[in-house]
Amino acid sequence: MRSGYDRGEMHDAERGMPCTFDHRAVSALENGSPAASRIGLGWWRLAGRARRELARIRSFPVRRQMAMAGPYLFLGPRVQFVNAKRMRFGNSVTVRRDAVLTCDGRGRLQIGNDVHISQGCVIACGAGELMIGDHTIIGEYTSIRNADHGTARGQLIREQPQECRSIRVGQDVWIGRGCAILPGVTVGDGAVIGANTVVTKDIEPYAVVAGVPARRIRFRV
Repeated sequence: MRSGYDRGEMHDAERGMPCTFDHRAVSALENGSPAASRIGLGWWRLAGRARRELARIRSFPVRRQMAMAGPYLFLGPRVQFVNAKRMRFGNSVTVRRDAVLTCDGRGRLQIGNDVHISQGCVIACGAGELMIGDHTIIGEYTSIRNADHGTARGQLIREQPQECRSIRVGQDVWIGRGCAILPGVTVGDGAVIGANTVVTKDIEPYAVVAGVPARRIRFRV
C-alpha cells in the first residue's frame, strides 16, 4: 500500500511546511462556482505537491550518508544531522524544521516507517541504541536522549563520561509537545504521552500518561 505522501493526501501542516490557501478558490467554493473552484483547488494541490517534492529533494545529501534510508524522506528547513552514517530510517519519514538528530560513533539510531518528527525536536543517541517504531508521532520541541552526564562529586559534570542506556519507543506511539524521554526507557506500542511530560520509567502498551514524572491516567480503549 502506498503512503499518504505517495497518494498526495497528507496535509501541509503535517508535512512540516506552511499551508498556503488560495483564497480565490475558497471564495469560489462559497459562491458555488464549480469552474472557478476547480482551477483554484487545482493550483492549490499543485503547490502542495511542489512543496512536498522540495522537502524530498532536501533529503538527498543526507540520505547518501545514512546507513539505510527508505525511498521517501521529507525534511523541513534547517534540519541538522550529526553522524548520519549511524542512522537507519524507514520509508515515509518526515522531519520538520529546526529538528536536530545526532548519533555517537558507538551508537545506532533507528527510525521506522511513517514516523513524523515535529519541528524543534532533539533526538540524540549516545552509545547503545535509540529505536522509534513505525507510525509514531513526536510533537514539537520534544527531547529524546539515551545519554546522561555523570554526576559524581569532585569532578566537573561536563568533564565526566556519559552514561548511556538504550531507549525503545514502540509502534503507533503519540508523544505530545515538549516531552522529555530519558535514558533507559521503553515506551510500549500504542502509548500516548501528554504534552510536557517527563518520562523516567517504562510505559505500558496503550497507556495514556502525563505529568512530571509521567504517571498513568488510563489505558486506550
